[in-house]
Amino acid sequence: MNGNVNQLLEVISEDVAMYSDGGGKVEAAQIPIFGAAKVVHLLQSLMKMYAGKFTFKYTAVNGLPGLILTTDEHIQYVYTFAFSDNRNADDLHGC
Repeated sequence: MNGNVNQLLEVISEDVAMYSDGGGKVEAAQIPIFGAAKVVHLLQSLMKMYAGKFTFKYTAVNGLPGLILTTDEHIQYVYTFAFSDNRNADDLHGC
């Protein structure tokens, strides 16, 4: 992710849903986030909050395309992506 919001908005569906679970150990959204604009806004906020402090690693997570964010070599966030409507996971690499 390089912060290209317009490119991200082009590849995600308007009805995207983002679910978080901090397992009671880390901060996470308490309710699902629905809609492209809201999800992108949250991702932008996280990027600003951790600017220069985290690294990204694209990898498979539970058999799905995923993204792991680490700070100081500690995992902070793990994302998985599920796709429909023939959207291509490779399109996310430019965002």
